[in-house]
Amino acid sequence: MLAERRLKRQRNSEGARRSPKGFSLIELLIAVSIISFLGVVIYSALSQGLKIWKRTTVEKPEINVELMLEKFASDLRNASNNSIGRFAGEEKAVRFLVLGTSLKSPENEGGIPMPYQVRYEFDAGKGIFRKVQTDYRDLLYQTGEKAGIEVEKINLKDCRIRYYYYNAEENSAIWKSLWQEECLPRAVKIDMGYSTQYGVRTVTKTIAVPANYCQAKG
Repeated sequence: MLAERRLKRQRNSEGARRSPKGFSLIELLIAVSIISFLGVVIYSALSQGLKIWKRTTVEKPEINVELMLEKFASDLRNASNNSIGRFAGEEKAVRFLVLGTSLKSPENEGGIPMPYQVRYEFDAGKGIFRKVQTDYRDLLYQTGEKAGIEVEKINLKDCRIRYYYYNAEENSAIWKSLWQEECLPRAVKIDMGYSTQYGVRTVTKTIAVPANYCQAKG
């Protein structure tokens, strides 16, 4: 009896020494679950970060359109008219004089802002709406630089400009696509169409021109 007990103890001790040190199936499942969970959390964080990065870095056309419209409106509110740089408008382009600081003569020699000509035009072939600025002295002395300097441009799908004309004699008003009057229009309306992920969106803005001189003539 005593010999059998010793034999069992010896076998048990030998079996314990021979048993490998490793993970059980449950421990492996728990480890895999934890690693999978951490992977999902890290992927979600990276995905959200990429979405935020794209929102802040991808160019937003509506912002560019709004900024260009504000510059267009600001120039029109300061528009003037004379024989050197008369106001002229078409459906896709308009040009006029603005009293301000030109590119070539900041605040001028005497510190007085000089007028300059701006031309806004839409190039349908390239899909670009641009602002071109020409120094007044280039217009006055015909220096050969009448083409001007491109200072702003944005991408557009379409653009349309119209000019408000009031006839005092007939007491009627119309929007013209071509402006060839000697005076300034009372207002200018511009439609800008630009591409979005949902299609083409059109923004319309009407700008009153304070320095118009058509009221007496109609």
